[in-house]
Amino acid sequence: MTRFTDSVAQLKLDGAALRKTLPAEEFSTYHSSDRDPVALINAQNVNRLQELLPLRAQRMAHDAFSFYRGTALLMAHDLAAQPGSGIDVVICGDAHISNFGLYASPERTLVFDLNDFDEASTGPWEWDVRRFVTSVILGARSIGLKDHEVDDLAKSAARDYREILAELMQLSGLDRMFQMIDEDAIRESLDEHKALKFFERTVKKAKKQTGVRASKKMLTTDESGNTRFIENPPVLTQVDMDSVPFVEELYASYLKTVRPDVALLLSTYEIVDIALRVVGVGSVGTRCFVIALAGPSGDHMILQMKEAGPSAVTQFHLRSEPSIQVLPLGSPPGARVVTYQQILQAASDPFLGHVEGQLYNYYVRQFRDLKGSFEVAEMDFEEFAVYVRGCAAALARAHSQSPKAAAIVGYLGSGPEGEAADKAIADWSFAYAEQALRDYEVFRASVG
Repeated sequence: MTRFTDSVAQLKLDGAALRKTLPAEEFSTYHSSDRDPVALINAQNVNRLQELLPLRAQRMAHDAFSFYRGTALLMAHDLAAQPGSGIDVVICGDAHISNFGLYASPERTLVFDLNDFDEASTGPWEWDVRRFVTSVILGARSIGLKDHEVDDLAKSAARDYREILAELMQLSGLDRMFQMIDEDAIRESLDEHKALKFFERTVKKAKKQTGVRASKKMLTTDESGNTRFIENPPVLTQVDMDSVPFVEELYASYLKTVRPDVALLLSTYEIVDIALRVVGVGSVGTRCFVIALAGPSGDHMILQMKEAGPSAVTQFHLRSEPSIQVLPLGSPPGARVVTYQQILQAASDPFLGHVEGQLYNYYVRQFRDLKGSFEVAEMDFEEFAVYVRGCAAALARAHSQSPKAAAIVGYLGSGPEGEAADKAIADWSFAYAEQALRDYEVFRASVG
C-alpha cells in the first residue's frame, strides 16, 4: 500500500491552490453531454437475470427519486464530463440519501452510516457529494417540500459536509478512525427535537430486524424434515438443491476471507438451503442469494451473498496512475466492495467476506442484522433536515479516512469562500436534478 507523508497543513494549502484553477463559478456549472440514458441503463442488463429485468424497470419507473436511485452508472458517465478538483479519496460511488441507515456494530450497538458499497472505489470526492446533494433535492421534492425549503436543504447539506469534514481534519488520524454516529450520540444531539420520536420509531423497527427473527419468518420444515426457505415470488424463489454442492464450494472460499474467529465459528454450521432474492432498485437482476445455515445447537442463521460487478466509478473515472492504491491491481470485485466498505464505515459486519467464482464474483454479509432504514416518504421538513445532516456527517467521516481528505478542506475553504463553495455544489446539483427528471421521463416512456 502506498504511503502518504504530506502534512494536513500542506494538503490544505494544496487544496486551496487547486481552487484557483477551478473556482466556485466553474464548479457550479453542469456540463451536459450527448448520451442516450436508456441505452446506458440497459447496458447493465446484458449479464443480469433476464426474467427480473421487467421488475427492475417497474421499480425505477415508480417515480423520479426511485429512478435516480437506480442510475449510479448514468450519473458516473455524466460526472466524468465535469471539470473536477483533482482530489481523489475512497468514495461510496452511490451516496444518495437512501443508502444511509442503521445497522449493528460488532459490539451490538446501533450505528448510523453508509450502507451500500456496490459502486465503491477511489475517485473524486465531489462525485459522492454531488450525488448526495442531488438526492437531497429529489428526495425533498418527492415529499412535497416547498421550493425555498428544498433550496435551504441543498445548501445546508453541502455546508454540513464541508464544516464537519473540516472539524474532523482537526483530529488525529486515530481519533477520526474511531468517530462513530451511534444511537446514543444521535439521541444526545436530538435531545428534545421533534425528530427524536421519528428516530426512536426507526430504532424500534431496526431492533426487531434480527437474524433470529428472519430465520423464524423465512424458514420452514418440509415433509421430509428439511429446512427450506418459504417462497415469496418474485422477491424470494427456491433454488434447485442440486446447486448446493456448488454453493458449498463458494462457502468454503468465503471462509478464507473472513477473520479467523468468524471462520472457526462458521465452520461448525452447515448449509441447509439457498434461495434467490431480489434486492434494491438498481440492483434488481443481479445475482443475490440467501443461504440458510444450521448450527450444532439447532440454531439457524442467514447469510446474503450478492453479486459484485465492476464499479460505475472505475468505468468512467479513468486514470493511468491511481492516486490511492488500496487494493492490488486486478483484485476481484467482491474484494473491492468488502475492502472499501471496511474503510468507509465506522464499524463493519464481522461476517463480511467475498467469493471469486468461475463466472461471477460475490460479497457476503449477515442478513438483516438490526438493519433499519429511514423512510423519506414518512418525513416532514424538520425530520428530513435532521436526517440530511446525519447523512452529511456520515459522508464526511467516510471521506476523512483517506490520506488526501485535508485537501478537500483546503479546496472548499471557509467563511465567504466556503459559502461560495456550498452554493456552487447546490447550483450544480439543482441543474443535475433537472437532468435526472428529463432522463426519468425518457425512461418511463421507453418502458410504457
